[in-house]
Amino acid sequence: MSYPVLSVLDNSTETTVIWHVHTHPVGLPTGAWIAEEDQVTNLLADTVIILTPGSSAPENSLVASLEGIQGGVDKQVAAYNQHGVRVAGLGARGAEAVYRGEPAAEAAWRAAMELLDVVNGWNDIESKRRSRKVLAEAFGAEVQPLPLDAN
Repeated sequence: MSYPVLSVLDNSTETTVIWHVHTHPVGLPTGAWIAEEDQVTNLLADTVIILTPGSSAPENSLVASLEGIQGGVDKQVAAYNQHGVRVAGLGARGAEAVYRGEPAAEAAWRAAMELLDVVNGWNDIESKRRSRKVLAEAFGAEVQPLPLDAN
């Protein structure tokens, strides 16, 4: 099974910022870069890109949105709940964290933290689903990858 690495990309100004967020076994921000032009392709390789407002993805990139991912999670939870066992969906977002880094990287960091909330919420949902026999039998014993609505 393949678990995507997500790249939050903010290139809405003259500075390009990239945050990587791993989706399994836990949601984890694993790298952040204020990237030079020649680094961008390598940093985005084999990842799904989440854009900050005003940003654009390189041509032929796999792009998803936070809203699309949340919608994918909601659809999957609805499918789980059709099997007679209730699994709660994504909860309310946690308290807003305080940013203390480079000003140019704040928009990407905020998007990465929101994404991290969704990823960890999905991992909690999957943990609960796998603990219910009927759902583990219907959908498999392994953790399912984060549902992406990507182009």
